[in-house]
Order: sequence, then structure tokens, then C-alpha cells
Amino acid sequence: MKLARLLAEPREDAALMALHGQAPKRWGDFRREVQALQTVLASEPAEQVGVCCLDAYPFAVALFAAWQVGKCVALPGNAGSAAELGVALWLADQPLPGVARVISPLGHPSPTVTPVAAPPSAPALTVFTSGSTGAPKPVIKMFAQLDAEVTALEAQFGSAVDGATVLATVSQQHLYGLLFRLLWPLAMGRPFVSEPLMTPAALLAHSAAGRSVWVSSPAFYRRLRNPSQLLGARGQAVAAFSSGGVLPFEAEADVAAGLGVPVFDILGSSETGGIAFRSANAPWQPLPGVEVRARENDGALMVKSPHLGHPEWQGTDDAAVFTKGGFQLMGRLDRIIKLEENRVALPAIEMALERSSWVVQACALPLQLGQRQALGVAIVLNAEGRAQLAARGRRGVVEALKGLLGPSVPGVAVPRRWRFVDALPADAQGKVALGALQALFAEEAGNTLPRVERRTAQAGVVTLQLAIDAGLPAFEGHFPQQPILPGVAQIDFAVRFGRANFTLPTRFEGLDVVKFHRVITPGSQVSLELAWDAAKARLAFVYRQGEALCSTGRIAFGADA
Repeated sequence: MKLARLLAEPREDAALMALHGQAPKRWGDFRREVQALQTVLASEPAEQVGVCCLDAYPFAVALFAAWQVGKCVALPGNAGSAAELGVALWLADQPLPGVARVISPLGHPSPTVTPVAAPPSAPALTVFTSGSTGAPKPVIKMFAQLDAEVTALEAQFGSAVDGATVLATVSQQHLYGLLFRLLWPLAMGRPFVSEPLMTPAALLAHSAAGRSVWVSSPAFYRRLRNPSQLLGARGQAVAAFSSGGVLPFEAEADVAAGLGVPVFDILGSSETGGIAFRSANAPWQPLPGVEVRARENDGALMVKSPHLGHPEWQGTDDAAVFTKGGFQLMGRLDRIIKLEENRVALPAIEMALERSSWVVQACALPLQLGQRQALGVAIVLNAEGRAQLAARGRRGVVEALKGLLGPSVPGVAVPRRWRFVDALPADAQGKVALGALQALFAEEAGNTLPRVERRTAQAGVVTLQLAIDAGLPAFEGHFPQQPILPGVAQIDFAVRFGRANFTLPTRFEGLDVVKFHRVITPGSQVSLELAWDAAKARLAFVYRQGEALCSTGRIAFGADA
């Protein structure tokens, strides 16, 4: 299959391509809308255009129209990061903060003459992944690489998913979502639901309608571990895929048992493309056409495949041990740190804590506590763990969990700071959002933010439970007899926590309808609810103490220059 020539494939115009909202989209619709947009783009001199869509159908129209006229496509991870890429022309179904020129992929008049273009010779895509600094790192993908990925997926999994509609909770703005929810289905003529299914209820509702294949992430599958949630999809889902991080065996086993079909864990990255797969906690197996081995000096997993774009072996950051049946991952090499001359593997700390029957997930990270470095750990408890937290208190649960680390863990590697959260903060691909995770420990790193006791997120709203300690610098001089938290400090906290949890423009523009209802005093426990409206570039905040409102308002941001 050659993706660059997909529109020339002999497919019936009436054949179903996608379910877009309430309306089916057929191949004839797709060809016409691609041709209409292609006509618009043909007069544009830029060799590269940006594509950023929430919905996969207008994304597909934009992608193939750009390819038909020989343009390379830049894919930001989300709308908030589009302005950072320096692309002049964007195709998007949503407002993009800081971007001046945006064209909608849909709604253009049909051309009177069908435009014909040679297959594009330029690179197909530039995707962006975060490097060690967190800055967007471009990764160029040629058509041959994308064709090879689609071929490998069909060879390995095609027979398992034939006749099924693709349902996805992950975004096509990233390589995993792009391949599994869009390019692979398009290449093989399998329909897909184009809207992002952001909640278990939405995914399960579509699953009940007919045979389906799921494309999701570890974070999402952890939310589906209750077997009763999956009854409506049992017998309809034919397979499930997960990527963006290693899927814990317990979560995989629960979902597989509930659906009655395998859950395939996919290993890969933007740089390497797909590498391997597994199910039921079996050893990893390389995808068709992929070769793997361990590097001699450090055990790093090495890859050689047509997905790379070059014929050489390429190293990864994953340590691997090979057996006769495949290989096992031993944690990321870049997550081995030094604490007071001791080498500490963060995955080993996490795995030890996850052996507890109370713990769903653990995530460790280094913290700078004054002049010394130590570990912090965020813990997701299950129902039993939450009951223990209520019965024993925070100190009792922490001490019990420390006991799991055992004598083999040096004292310096025992976490000094603990946070209990409903779920680890994650991005659209289910990967841990490092900025939001660090914000849980912000005051431990020498910052002046309140301590985050708990974080929850649902439908674009993040709620933080904050401990307003008397030692916060914001209380100094305000007021000596009865300190209160100044309004300007509350706004500052909202902005700083907002930046940790959302992608906000850098330029502050003003405040809307800010009201202060109740003073916040030292020692208070308050909740901070944050909601980001990207279309209006407004961050809404609400502080509450119990049920009582303390302050509310909206913070306006302007496009970055």
C-alpha cells in the first residue's frame, strides 16, 4: 500500500470511510473534500503546512490534500503548541492560540476540474516529540516509513481486526494515534469513528453498536478495570491496542478478561516507529520486518527496521534482556539517576511500590530539596488503599509502603516526599505529563506554591487540593495581626498551576470578573479548580474551602508575539 497514492485506489464512492458526528462519510465524500481543499492549497507557495484537528475526519482531508500538492505536514502535539513551530499556514478545525492564518479543512466549493498532482516527493510528515529539555523535537517521516508501518501492522494484526470499526481515545496528532486510528484503517478500507472518545462511557457506547477495535492508552485502560463496565462491549470488541507507556499486567488482564479478547501492548516511539508487541504479559516480540538486539555495554535495546528511515542500528533509552521467547524491558536507562553516589533506578522503586495490594500505579521523580537531591513519589491508590488511608492516616500508609522497598534499596533512595492522587497527570497519549507531576511537588523544589495534596482531572477541568501552609512567603507582611492570602497571590497560584497542567500562551492580557468572597488564612485546606478554554484563551479559576467559595475569576491571555 502506497499512502501517497491512496486516493487513486479503486474504491467505491458509496463505501463507508468514517462515522463523522451523526453522518457517515463515504469514500466519494472524502475524495471530493480532498480535491476541494487541494485546489485551495495548490496556490499556496509554502512547502510545509501545519495540521491540527481534534476530529480525525477533517484531519484526514487536510493531510491528504496537503500530500496531493506535494507539501510536508507539520503535526504539533496539541493546539497550544502550534504557535511554537513557526509554520505560517495551518489547516485546523479549532482555534489555534498565537496562530494568525488558519484554514478549515472542510466546507470548500468543489472544483470544476479535478486537480491532478504527482505523488509528493517531499517528506511526508514532521512530528514533534519532547526531548530531555521538554522542548519540541522534530522527527521527519518519509512516505516509505509510513508505508512500512502500515504493512507491518496489517501483516501482524490484520486478520484479528477485519470487519471492525476503529474506536480511539488517543489523538492522531501523535504517531501512534496517526497510524492506528487513521492511516492503517484508511489503507485497508476499515471505517473509523472520527471524533475523539474521551470518556469510558463514549467508548463503550460506540462499542455496543457493532464490531470494533480499540486504540487507547495505559491511562485509559486503568479506568476500565471494573468488569461490569465492559459487559456492553463483550462480544463486540475484537481486539484492543495500547501504547504511550507500558501497560501494567493487572490492567491488561482485567480489560482482556472483561472484553474476552487480547489487549496488545505496542512498543515504539516517534523516533523509531513501531518496534514490538505483546499481550498477556508475555515477552515482547518484534513487529514484522523489525530486528532487535541488546547493546553490549549497557543493555540498551537496539532496533533496525524500515520504520527508521535509515539502514543502521539505532539505540533506544530502554534496557532489555533477551530470552528464547523474546525480550523483557528492564526500565528506561534515562530514568537511572545518581543520589549521593548511589545509582538508583526509578522504575525499580515504582515496581516495588506497585507490589502492594493497595497501589494501582506509582511514579518516582528526583527533587531538589535545598542543597540536596531526594526522591518524590506520586501514588495512585485503589479502593482498598483509600480505605487504608482513611483508617491509618497518611503517615501510616507511607510507612507501610516504605517497608516494601526492602534492605536492597539504599536509604538515600527511599522517597522523602509522597503524594496520593486519583490518577497520574497524563497527556493525550496517556504518557505522564511531567510538568503537572512536578507541580505536585513544586514547593519541595524551592518554589513558593502551596503543597498539592491531591489532583483530579475530568473533561478538561483540573482540581487541586492545596495545603495553605503558614510558611508561604505570600503571607509575609499581609497582615501582621491576622495573615491572609492576598488576592494577587491567589491569581499567581492559578496561573502557575495552570501552566503546569495546560499549555497556556506566555502573554498575560488581563483579568475578567474576579471576585473575592472569603479570606484564606494560614493552615487552610482549599481546593483550586482550573478550566482552560483554548478557543477564548481564558483560564477560569475557583478557590473553595469546603463548600464555601473563596474566590473566582478568569485570566485572559493574548497570542504570543
